Amino acid sequence: MTTLRLLLAITVLLIGPQAHAHGSVKGLGDFMGGFLHPLFEPAQLVALIALLLLVAQRGIHESTAVIGSLAVATAVGLTAAVMGWPASTDTALLIAALLTGLTVTLARALPQAVLMVLAAAIGLGIGLGSAPEGLKGARLFACMAGTWFGTCLYAISGVTLLEEFKRPWTPVLIRVVGSWMTATALLVLVLVLALHTVGPPPTSNDEAVNHPMGR
Repeated sequence: MTTLRLLLAITVLLIGPQAHAHGSVKGLGDFMGGFLHPLFEPAQLVALIALLLLVAQRGIHESTAVIGSLAVATAVGLTAAVMGWPASTDTALLIAALLTGLTVTLARALPQAVLMVLAAAIGLGIGLGSAPEGLKGARLFACMAGTWFGTCLYAISGVTLLEEFKRPWTPVLIRVVGSWMTATALLVLVLVLALHTVGPPPTSNDEAVNHPMGR
């Protein structure tokens, strides 16, 4: 029951309105605003957690190319967003998180190229979805640099922490958390699809027009 409540809480957070605007966090400056940005965007956070679990499962020394793909793709995405090609990438990030979390849960060995593609997709999604608003010049560069540095650091530090405090039950814990990320991403994707299929609720004006007495 506790696990179900946790998944529901994460789901509500993911499908709820975004409380954090792209750009600086008030009082922290441009670099720190960008640095913390992935932690304030639920879809980005779930995708990053799934990826660091995948890297931790393989070992950081065997996943250098995967981390490199994340770093390069994030830089490319940020550059594209600043050049005027931002995109809403939450759905794409949730799909990437679903696939990555499923890989972690099943603990199946995949080709290095597949893992690099997953990391690149997550990095590109974070970059394209992190276009700073209302920033120019040095402030814009500082915010971009913070987002890039934060994305890479969260992945590396998370993996390092798991390896440093590795216990006999750590592999099981990684697979359990990976299953949570998979379930969360899948649940949110189903809800988003259902909302798009049903469409927005009718407004009072629409109801008045369609009502027999309003014709």
